[in-house]
Amino acid sequence: MSGRDLSRLRRAVEAVASPDGDYLVRCARTGVRPVPVAGRRFRSRSHAVVAARLASRFRARLRRYDPETAVYDLVVCDAGAGDGNPAGRRRPVTTASGGTDGE
Repeated sequence: MSGRDLSRLRRAVEAVASPDGDYLVRCARTGVRPVPVAGRRFRSRSHAVVAARLASRFRARLRRYDPETAVYDLVVCDAGAGDGNPAGRRRPVTTASGGTDGE
């Protein structure tokens, strides 16, 4: 593994991102939007699912460098539901593992 793996995964997330997308990726428990999905939106649910999976792989590889790297349960959420606390104001639509949550 090298830093190139992380760069490649980050570029792949950037490739599916859209400045005015309708979906976000965040942690289901805390609402945190970690690197590499922080501040990014995605045009479609399928693009956001791809980004969530890539972000999970990115963070797993990052933990090889730093075992203290936080683990997040990434889900895809509707961006129109707001950016506040995830409890009750947003409905996760897809987990990074591909299952559905709340549908």
